[in-house]
Amino acid sequence: MSHEFSIDSFTRIWKTSAPYASRGRSTAERRGRPEVSEAQVRYYRDNTDLEVDAIIESYDGKWAALEIKLGHNQADQAAKNLLRLKAKMESAGAEPPSFLAVVEGLGQHAYVRDDGVCVIPITSLAP
Repeated sequence: MSHEFSIDSFTRIWKTSAPYASRGRSTAERRGRPEVSEAQVRYYRDNTDLEVDAIIESYDGKWAALEIKLGHNQADQAAKNLLRLKAKMESAGAEPPSFLAVVEGLGQHAYVRDDGVCVIPITSLAP
């Protein structure tokens, strides 16, 4: 995973994908277009109780995962979930994610943790 995280590129992805993450329907379906969308947003949960709030997958197979939490005190557990998903996906043959991120409601600063997980306060995504 690259540590060349850009809050601007994340904001662009978030603004085009997040409003359409509803009931497992893809961005294209929500916009009423055929499935030629630039990205799909999905929720993940498996039989081991691994749960991730949003998986963004682009048409070319690139993907990213996000956990959305109210406060910073939940960032460590959220990062563990993201890293578990990354390991599971890579062991199944998937490419590494473009990024893993915890979006938090009450955080103060965006940063990249030592394990490569980005922590982003939702306020930094506002114009």
